[in-house]
Amino acid sequence: MKVVDPQSALITNIEVYDFLKSHTPRKETKKIGAYETIDLKGYREVRQDVLRYVEKTTPSLATAPPPEQYIKDTVKRLRSYGLTKPEVYTIINLGLGLPRPQPTSDDGEELNGTNEEAEAETAEDEVDRGHAVAQIQVPGPGTSSDVPTDEQDTEMTVASGDNTALALVIESIEERFPEDVREDRVEEILAILRQCVSQAGQRAEVGDEKV
Repeated sequence: MKVVDPQSALITNIEVYDFLKSHTPRKETKKIGAYETIDLKGYREVRQDVLRYVEKTTPSLATAPPPEQYIKDTVKRLRSYGLTKPEVYTIINLGLGLPRPQPTSDDGEELNGTNEEAEAETAEDEVDRGHAVAQIQVPGPGTSSDVPTDEQDTEMTVASGDNTALALVIESIEERFPEDVREDRVEEILAILRQCVSQAGQRAEVGDEKV
């Protein structure tokens, strides 16, 4: 047997999370005749550990749309930028383009005003650990652009983290994109990621309505 394309066997963290989330362990059955009952203790422990790890390190993956079409579209559209399948999968695993859940305090209140410099400095460490970096949120109508609010500060911080993480994921980014267009290409890639998330989510909603 010959492996034609080793990358065809790759799957994303979103696919693993979606599978485990939708496949809850079935109830243990009693022994019938000569058939032994199946011990699902190991599956329960692995499932719990993986779900906990994903929700702790990349909580934005929990907001991802159904993965099949979303991943297919993302890989296809980013191929025009010369990104390889492993690079796109790493970007997806980091949660780039996905809504980022607001961190909460112990009493459940949302926390704002993350330090932008600290976010940029820790972006490389987040890539190594698989931490999520999420989408840029566009301020709503009526929001003043002259005096940044706490929410706008947070959005700017997230944008900085997105750009930094993406630049770290893309190998030889200096060679692929000339300096005069590099920033624009990064912004275009982030915009495509957000579009793919939005379109996949809309298709999922239409499918639910038909059912």
